[in-house]
Amino acid sequence: MAPITATRDLSPELGDAIPGESNRRHLTEVLRTTLEEAIKLRASCGFLLLVIDDLGRINDTHGSETRNTVIAAVQKRLRTQLRGKDHFGRYGSDKFGVIINNCTPDAMQVAAERLLAGVRDEIVETDIGPLAVTVTIGGVIAPRHGRMVREVLARAQEALDEAKVSGGGAFQAYRPNAEQPKFARAS
Repeated sequence: MAPITATRDLSPELGDAIPGESNRRHLTEVLRTTLEEAIKLRASCGFLLLVIDDLGRINDTHGSETRNTVIAAVQKRLRTQLRGKDHFGRYGSDKFGVIINNCTPDAMQVAAERLLAGVRDEIVETDIGPLAVTVTIGGVIAPRHGRMVREVLARAQEALDEAKVSGGGAFQAYRPNAEQPKFARAS
């Protein structure tokens, strides 16, 4: 599979994709290709896992049409914050993934802050009125903290879970836990 170099080139393959966006399966294939390339070139890449905060509450309070409006608005805002060589896709109902090529920890922090602000700084207009929306982000640098896709995904989820503890609207980079390496046997 040839690497994809622009977010607009990603296409949906399953019903969980937003039109014009990658779905989870395709996003993980692009991550696999990007990770293999980074390992081969002795470079690094970043993977960000983003979740829309309080989407379940928005759905329960205002209905699925409002929820869908929020998802579409967040997706659009996230895309406008990405560089042309970044990869973006839908990871789940309220989650998105971003693959950042040639990424250092500092560059990942800058990208995450840009994405957080891009969603947070404008109200989402919905059928029930304006809503303030935020995302929470977990990120990992690979192959430094994961040489296999499943490691990268698991560590991004771990970082995301840690970021959620702060109450949402935050970013957390993966930090290894020396006491319990989760993938020690996988290496």
